[in-house]
Amino acid sequence: MTEPRGFYATWSAIFGMTALPFGVLMTVVIGLVDEMNMGLLALTMGSGLLFGVLMGLVLAPSMRGVRTAVPVQDKAKFAVKLRLVMAELNYKPGPQASDHFVFDPPANGILKIGPVSLGPPGVFSVFVQLDGSHAEIVGPKRIVDQMVSKLRPA
Repeated sequence: MTEPRGFYATWSAIFGMTALPFGVLMTVVIGLVDEMNMGLLALTMGSGLLFGVLMGLVLAPSMRGVRTAVPVQDKAKFAVKLRLVMAELNYKPGPQASDHFVFDPPANGILKIGPVSLGPPGVFSVFVQLDGSHAEIVGPKRIVDQMVSKLRPA
């Protein structure tokens, strides 16, 4: 079972996925408005870095990795319910075995252009391991919290 990512690792991933694209976007937009004045390059790339830092600080608490356990009575019924819950959350099934499931986020990263993804693969994936009478879940805090609320027996 994979270990959950901490705050810094999550912040770094979010920073990496947002800072450079925002900086480049601002460079292009300001360059078009100001007739390609490249003196603004430092300012626009700096705004990209600031945006990446702020996005990381805002999103990292809810996207950091957590580990939790959910009671399981019947593995077959739980597996069916797990697939339905993950489909509701728009997560797609990845590699699966009888007691191990991996679910990947939509498009495996928001910043994806064709085969190139700015986000590292598996950063926001959810891993589920069935073990006896419970299932261990590792993934982003917000997604795991939603999963647990839907998977717990009523």
